[in-house]
Amino acid sequence: MKRENNIRIHGHRGWRGKYPENSIVAFTEAVRLGVDVLEMDVVLSSDLELMVSHDPFMHHEICRRPDGHSIAESEELSHNLYRMKRDEIQRYLIGGKAHPRFPDQLNATTYKPTFHEVVDAVHPLLTDAQRAAIHWNVEIKSRPEWDHIFHPEPAMYATVAYEQLKKTGVMEFTVIQSFDARILKELYHIDPSIKLIFLNEWENFDVQRLTDMLGFKPYGYSPYYPFVNEKLLGWCADEHIQLITWTVNEEADIRHLLSLGVKEIISDYPERVLNIASNLQ
Repeated sequence: MKRENNIRIHGHRGWRGKYPENSIVAFTEAVRLGVDVLEMDVVLSSDLELMVSHDPFMHHEICRRPDGHSIAESEELSHNLYRMKRDEIQRYLIGGKAHPRFPDQLNATTYKPTFHEVVDAVHPLLTDAQRAAIHWNVEIKSRPEWDHIFHPEPAMYATVAYEQLKKTGVMEFTVIQSFDARILKELYHIDPSIKLIFLNEWENFDVQRLTDMLGFKPYGYSPYYPFVNEKLLGWCADEHIQLITWTVNEEADIRHLLSLGVKEIISDYPERVLNIASNLQ
């Protein structure tokens, strides 16, 4: 499907609108659809495997125990991935039940993959030329209050994540994002050439302080989509900072952002962005 080449579509958690989030099938189907970037979240297991998961615990909404029983919301934090080895994590069941917020999502049972497994699943779908065209947007899930509970301290966390991402051979095509400035600072200290993105969910965030806050100019800035306006786009252009906005699902919002000049959109429904972008004149 022909579309504007300068609009980059990020499949959020693969293709969450259609497939269980952060699953191998969500990523492989997003590639077949034609996304430019695979967006995903990563956390660590107790044996320091980089697991693809939005939460560092088994979220009651999408996860079930290995025996198939549900996980109560009140107990989900006790199913802590950082206290489990990879094999234990992968015995839990993901999906396999109706999603309350994504009614069209495939009712399929799967598991939480490692980042390496996702790369290994995607690469056979690509020609050599496509390997350079598919990019990876990896969010490291981190909060100060989670230190030593759901993940290690930032220096160790950043080092382990960096080493594992580099092993897969996709670092050249990868951007790393986080809401936690501490992680981004540690990654910059490890390797200043990494493309780092600061995620923002606060409406009154002073973007002009971004570089001072981080101690370096990031590759990108990624705000929640209602915070995007012409002033912000102009500032990012002047500062040569890439603007990537999340998570844009409604067609009216997609059209509005594209009309403003946004070039990178993260969406649970990348097919909607693709269809709209393909019809731009």
